[in-house]
Parts: sequence; structure tokens; C-alpha cells
Amino acid sequence: MSAPKSDQQLIQEMQKELNALRVQNEALQKLVKDLEEKLKTNSRNSSKSPSQDPYRSRKGKKKPSGKKQGAQKGHKGQARNTVPSEAVTEFRDIHPTECPQCGGNEFAPDSIHTEKRQVTELPEIQPQIIQFNIHTDLCACCGHTVKADTPKEAESAFGPRLKGFIALLSGDLGLTKRKVVSLAGYLNIKVSVGSVCNIHHLAGKILEEPYEKIKRYTLQQAAIHSDETSWYRKGKRQWLWIITGNKAAFFKIDPSRSAATFQKILGKGLQDIPLTTDRYGAYNSYEGPRQHCWSHLDRDFKKISERDGIDGQIGSRLKEEADEVFSSWRAFREGLITSKELQDYVRAFIIPCINALIQLGAIGQECHPKTQRTCKRLLSDFDCLWTYLYHEAVEPTNNLAERDIRPSVIQRKLSYGTQSDAGEAFVERILSVSVTFKKQAKNIFDYLTDCFIAHNRDAPIPSPL
Repeated sequence: MSAPKSDQQLIQEMQKELNALRVQNEALQKLVKDLEEKLKTNSRNSSKSPSQDPYRSRKGKKKPSGKKQGAQKGHKGQARNTVPSEAVTEFRDIHPTECPQCGGNEFAPDSIHTEKRQVTELPEIQPQIIQFNIHTDLCACCGHTVKADTPKEAESAFGPRLKGFIALLSGDLGLTKRKVVSLAGYLNIKVSVGSVCNIHHLAGKILEEPYEKIKRYTLQQAAIHSDETSWYRKGKRQWLWIITGNKAAFFKIDPSRSAATFQKILGKGLQDIPLTTDRYGAYNSYEGPRQHCWSHLDRDFKKISERDGIDGQIGSRLKEEADEVFSSWRAFREGLITSKELQDYVRAFIIPCINALIQLGAIGQECHPKTQRTCKRLLSDFDCLWTYLYHEAVEPTNNLAERDIRPSVIQRKLSYGTQSDAGEAFVERILSVSVTFKKQAKNIFDYLTDCFIAHNRDAPIPSPL
């Protein structure tokens, strides 16, 4: 039998066990904090979309402002203007039938006053059916039977306006193919899902040249933005990229999200236009002036401010400085200060403060490793935070690209992506035309119709610009 342990040995063993429990407790506490932080991640402190917020606040929980419902005092009202007489389809004259004073039913021929009330109505839609009778006739000279050539517009069962409408519904309005079929049924038009696909494929071919023109024009703007989102082809993840500016935008679907893909989309030689993006690594390959999105930075600072200790203090101060960035930019955009005044203010008061706070977060021994990692990345790309100061066409956020790509995200969720090269070509080209036409306040339906008409006539496809 072994000798009993002395009190000193028991104390040493208990001390070792206590130390091990302390280490384990610290590891568990760190794990709990990391899990709590992950649980609190939402659209306000990360790049997650609001639809992914686990506990989204409802409008009912918002505190009442004390104001009445509806338009507030000073709100510019919107009135429906009457259309000119030549645009009116039908006139109906309504005269009084009985005098409430004496009961008489005879009135003077000329009215004292006429009040105009115009009612807009949807006409009963009856599709226009054009029947082409392709005759085979007997030659009076030699007796040979000759069949007339089929006109190109008779090769398809659908006319150019209907094709343009169907392309519009899917591309610009984001309706699924089955929704398009359903809507066509309400208009007394019978069309199948397969026919919708064929029209999409034809539209993709027709829009090839306009798409290339839009792409070249987009890359000639004073400043551009870029973003990317997931897309699916037969259930396999692809990536939908966008390059956009104030006047035009184009889309490109690719299996990769790499820097090489981004360079391929841009093309060779384009490295001098200011580019605004988020901090995704693929954009680091761009050699020209870059602007990091301050909306993303603001959410990162919000995330840091929610941590305990010195992290929270650094994050709160960074959040305040980010608010100053937005405030000064709005003042410049509204014409309250000049570009020179904006530069002087930001360089004198905001940049030194943010630089000091980021350095503290990067090297602070007590800072959370995630805080250190974020701050070190910002230090390495510090110049990319201030490009907007020196290029008036550059904005400090990437909101333009995110707004322009948002409809395609909704379309992806509704349609589950595409199934073929032809389907991807249609999506790229119709989205490019749609977004570009909205930026330039042009009618995409008229343009698509003109494109199909030109195709039927073997004429040049109209330019989108």
C-alpha cells in the first residue's frame, strides 16, 4: 500500500487542478463571448442583409412621433394632370336632369360652367392576330409550282411588341417564366414556358451588340463601382458581377469570384478610373485609385463598439468619426462647403483621429483578436479610405452598386438562377440594358420592341446609348 500523501502534496495537486480549471474557464468564457457576438451579428454591424436579421424589429414597435398620418406640412403634393383633348378616347356630357328649386327639367342650351373629370380605364384586351397566307401558285409560263417566301416576321408565333413585353417582364420586372405565362393568360394570350425561354434566348442574341456598347460606355465614366452576389446555374453556385456608374452599368456571370475574374471582366488596360468597392480581396488587384465603402466601415466600427473593454471604447470613437465623415460629405454634396473645405476639414480633424484609433486597435495588447485583425487591414489600405476627397466624381460609399445589383438578388431568389449559357447571356444583357435605361430615364419597352422589329427586318439593332 502506498504511503498517504502529505498535506503539501495535496495542496500542490489541488493548485494544479485549480489552475487547469481557470484556464478552462477562461477558454469557455472566450467561447461564450464569441458565440454571443455571433448571435448578435445583424445588418447593422456586418454585411448581412436585413432579411437575414434573426429578430427583426417590427414597425409597430417604433415610438410614435406625435405627428398626424399622411403628408406633413410643407410636403410637395402630387396632382394628376388632365390629358389634352386629343388624347381623350371618349367624351360623355353629363347635364342636370331636374332643378332642385322648382322641379323643372328644361335648361338653357349653353352651360354656365363645365367641370372636367377624367377617368383612366384599362381597355378590354383582345390580342391582334395577323395571319400570313403563304400561297403556292402555278407559273403561267412553264407550269412550275412556286411557293412564296415566308416573311421573317411570320417565322415566329409572336410579334415584336409581345416579345419585347415578355423580355421586359422577366428581365426588368423580375417575373419568373411561370408568372409570365400566367400574366399572358390574363391578357388572352396563350404562351408556354418553353416559348418564354425561346424568346429569352433570342433576346440574348439580339442584345449582344448593345451589351458590348453599354460595357464600353460604362468603363469610360469618371468613376465606377463594383459588387458581386451569388447566382446559380442548375443549382451550382456562380457569381454575378456588376460594374456601374452614374450613367450606365453592365453585369457578368462567372463561376469564379477571384481577382483574375475581376480583371477579365474589366478588360486589359483599365486601371486609371477611380473604383469604389467593399474590402473583398479580389479588388486588391486593381492598380488604379480605389475607394473603400464607408457604409461597410461604419458597420465594422459598430461591431467593435459592441465588444467589452477597450474594444468598445475604440469602436464607439471610430463610429463617431464615421458619422463625421458622412456629415461632411453630405455638406459638400448639398453645396454647403467646397471641395477644398471638405479636404481641409477631413485632413485636419478626422484622418488623424481615425489613424490613431486604428493603430491603437491594431497593437493594443488587451484588444480582441478580431479588432486587431480589422484594424491591421485598415492600416494596410488606409489611403483607400480617402480617395473621395481628391476625385469629385467618387462617393465614399458603394451604395450605388448595391442598389443596382439588388433587383438581380430578388430575381435569383424567385427564379433559382439559370440553366444554360443562353440563359446566362439573357440575364447579363437584359439586366445591363434595364439598369442603364433607368439611369438615363429611357423607355426599355420601346427599345426592346424596336430591337425585335430590326431583327425581323434584318436591319441594324438600335444603339442603347
